[in-house]
Parts: sequence; structure tokens; C-alpha cells
Amino acid sequence: MRIYSVHLRRTADPLFTPDLGAAFVREGFNGAAFVFTWLWALVCGLWIVAAILLAADLVIVLALEWIGLDSSSILCVTLAWRAIVGFAAEDLRRWTLRLRGYALAEIVSGRDLSDAERRFFEHHPAMAKPAWR
Repeated sequence: MRIYSVHLRRTADPLFTPDLGAAFVREGFNGAAFVFTWLWALVCGLWIVAAILLAADLVIVLALEWIGLDSSSILCVTLAWRAIVGFAAEDLRRWTLRLRGYALAEIVSGRDLSDAERRFFEHHPAMAKPAWR
């Protein structure tokens, strides 16, 4: 079972957005963020996070070059940095949602995203049905 946090827009109008702009964010390690760091953030539309991660990548590379570490030490530091990004990726996504006006509504679990969505909307049936029905 996977765990997802559900975030809803605070300013959503139920008449026009019956799902209240629900955003589901999976808990746990993000392999794409581990491999691609700031490119992952750009693809996900996390512009501020992408800029921060790119700046951090540049600072780390320049600092390691300035210190003059050997290649195995550079590899270890780079892998450690990417592991930090991989573990923090979903928290960075939640932070961006909070900046965009979303609020944490609930925590749900499911085998996959569609199962978690089904469970959430079954528990909150008014959100899944259009308001004009």
C-alpha cells in the first residue's frame, strides 16, 4: 500500500471544480528526483524548487572543484546530495502546493494513485459529483 497526502485548493469554487482541485502527493523516495534533480522539478512545474536545486548543484560542483577532491569523493558527495533530493522531493512538491494556495485535506492509502483517488472520493462523495446535479 502506498500513502498519499491529498491537498485541496482553498479558493476552489465547487460549482466549477467539483473535485476542488485535488492534488495527490505520494509519500516516500522519488527516484526521478534522485536521478534528474532540477530537471525533475522543471518537468513537474516546480519552478522555484528547480531554481534552488540548480543553484545548489552549481554551488556543490564549484565547491568540490575548488577544494580539489578526488573523483571517488566527488562521486560520494554527489550521490549523497542526490539522495537528499530524492527523499525530500515529495516534501518540496507539498511546499510548492502550499505556496499555490493548497491545504492538506487528508491522508489516504491505496495500491496505486487511482485506488487512493477512488478511496478519497468515496469518502467525500460531494467532491466527486458536479454541483449542478
